[in-house]
Amino acid sequence: MGTRRRNLYKKDSVARIAIDSLSLALGFRNPDKAKNRLYSVQSRSLPPASIPDLPEAVEIDTIQEEDSLDDEVFFDNKSHGTSALDLRVNVNLAGGDLVAAGALPRIDASQATDVSTRPMASGWRSSVKPKPPLPGTPGVALDQPDGFKFPTRIVDQVTATVLEKPGKRRFGEGIIGRLFHRELKDYDVEVNVKDQLEDLHDHRPYFTYWITFVQVVVFIVSISVFGIAPIGVSNKITNQDVLVTALYPKTIPFKEPENFWIGPRQIDLIHLGAKFAPCMRHDPNIADLHRKILEKESTTACCVYTDNSGCFQSSKADCNQFRADWVKKDPNQPSGTVCGQDPAWCLSPKGSEWSDNITEWPVCNEKTVDGPSRDTHMKCNILSRPCCIGVKGECQLLTKEHCDAKRGYFHPNATLCSQVKCLGKVCGLINFLNDDSPDQFYRLWLSLILHAGVFHIILTVVFQALIMRDMEKLAGAARVAIIYLGAGLGGNLASAIFLPYHVEVGPAGSQFGILATLWVEVIQSWPLIESPIKALLKVAGLTLFLFILGLLPWIDNYAHMFGFIFGLLLSFAILPYVTFGSQDRKRKLIIKIFSIVLVIVLYVLLFIIFYVTPVTVCKGCRYLNCVPFKADFCENMGVEIEATETKFEWELTGTS
Repeated sequence: MGTRRRNLYKKDSVARIAIDSLSLALGFRNPDKAKNRLYSVQSRSLPPASIPDLPEAVEIDTIQEEDSLDDEVFFDNKSHGTSALDLRVNVNLAGGDLVAAGALPRIDASQATDVSTRPMASGWRSSVKPKPPLPGTPGVALDQPDGFKFPTRIVDQVTATVLEKPGKRRFGEGIIGRLFHRELKDYDVEVNVKDQLEDLHDHRPYFTYWITFVQVVVFIVSISVFGIAPIGVSNKITNQDVLVTALYPKTIPFKEPENFWIGPRQIDLIHLGAKFAPCMRHDPNIADLHRKILEKESTTACCVYTDNSGCFQSSKADCNQFRADWVKKDPNQPSGTVCGQDPAWCLSPKGSEWSDNITEWPVCNEKTVDGPSRDTHMKCNILSRPCCIGVKGECQLLTKEHCDAKRGYFHPNATLCSQVKCLGKVCGLINFLNDDSPDQFYRLWLSLILHAGVFHIILTVVFQALIMRDMEKLAGAARVAIIYLGAGLGGNLASAIFLPYHVEVGPAGSQFGILATLWVEVIQSWPLIESPIKALLKVAGLTLFLFILGLLPWIDNYAHMFGFIFGLLLSFAILPYVTFGSQDRKRKLIIKIFSIVLVIVLYVLLFIIFYVTPVTVCKGCRYLNCVPFKADFCENMGVEIEATETKFEWELTGTS
């Protein structure tokens, strides 16, 4: 067996080692190839403290080593409880040469311990067991003097750090644990616990990246298309001079909710898919108010100006008898004429399909020009048409200019409010299957990718990039996606029940579901944490702080609370965990089953309440969602709906 000489100080430069390590960490190089290269490096860097005092006769430059000996034996970290007699020495240290030089005493073979029969020492290890030393390897199990340590290689420590899963997410710690200086216990744990911890693999946070990217893109598009609402926490009132049906300019006040997040208006958020219960299921309050509007409209008739300047639909009291004629053909009928519509003039649909009640009349698609000359209501210029205003589907007969001033939806082809479906126009998105039965249940998920403004999207990106991304590295994309979407669905559903007339967007429930995973991680890793009660209290303090922020306007605290509950149950059900004995395994299995059952029960219960027995009146619910620190602080939240009569029209107004 031949020997060769080498210079121990000929090694790669610091810059080369740094570049190699960075390439491995970023994934530009194959770790296996790099590992072989680093292990075969011809240098032996030794920390000064690890080299014993050797006789001057020993020259480290000229230490010889056997070409065929294996030098791949090393541990990730030093094992605890290893005696001096059990020291395992790398063959490249050339212990035999040191003995020959007189630096180390010779030991009889009878004093050496058989490596294959000794029990494994306790402590953390690589999952790959070290190779046993070759027969005749010098330095194995030698009885060295007290305090003696063979030299160790710095390069082994560096490559072990780089190659063995760099940046691995530790169970029980995470970014919140590091932020709160959480300490894990340092003593040895059972072998089966070690195996469970080693089996926890790192995952790439694909879902976090995808959902965050979608949310940012949707927000940029919504701002570009719909613009920004007035900035503030109450309502902005503007006055504008517009032409009304009286044919003179009138100053009209317009009240618009402000948005302190710097983002779109409420009505625009509804168009985009915000959580808004009237667009998701039949609402008895809004249906009752619309019925009252139609009842009032059934007693109206066409008011025609005598100077042929125009006409508009109104009650008899609203028609100026000095300037106009209130046209009604049959005094015995409750309904009068309709400006621009008459069964005798309409060719499609035919007159036989028309009812005596004008609120049941369809829109005339084609009419004749040779009708009776006495029908002045068919020859006049119609000044007002249906205009859908606000987020509640309110309909008023207004001029085009007046409708635009109120940011409404003008219907140029209709003549009565009964001929339009304002709620469907306000909700947007996919049309209802039945005009009288809103069915946009998908808003429960769609609202998770929408945001109220610039500050809102920034908070979401920061939270998901730090906390959610860190959790996904431990749990994986599938589990985090289930918790994120499941908690968001449950939170939005509860919010739609208790605050049906609030316009809410954002993944508030989803984020609190992710926050609940931090609680579950502490609870499931309780024996591994140095001070588990202290760690849990710190996470609870963070959660309480975020709940307090939910008392501000446009932040949905009901989504926070129920999202946290669903996230807690889903985390117990699907998050990876470590068991500490058979009793602990049984307990965690029971909790898992109970959590799954309870999640299903809660979903069913909330869906029944929302669709079958909706809650339409909850006076105190508002205070858990927004505390009115001043009179108009929560005014733009639009909690209630009530009716107020203005001339012949019935308005739906939001009050707080």
